[in-house]
Amino acid sequence: MFMRTHKSFLINLDEVKEYVRTDGGSIKMKNGDLVGISSDKVSDFLHLMANLKRE
Repeated sequence: MFMRTHKSFLINLDEVKEYVRTDGGSIKMKNGDLVGISSDKVSDFLHLMANLKRE
């Protein structure tokens, strides 16, 4: 499943390692990249990740 976290980023949610809450929030990917996330998308992202972990 993919999600647009910012107008510049489209990420594969299966490749997310963790959400980093510092400095407004960012997403650490399994390959080590840090991806920005806009403040209005954080709650949607956290909700999607919680649902993916349940599956």
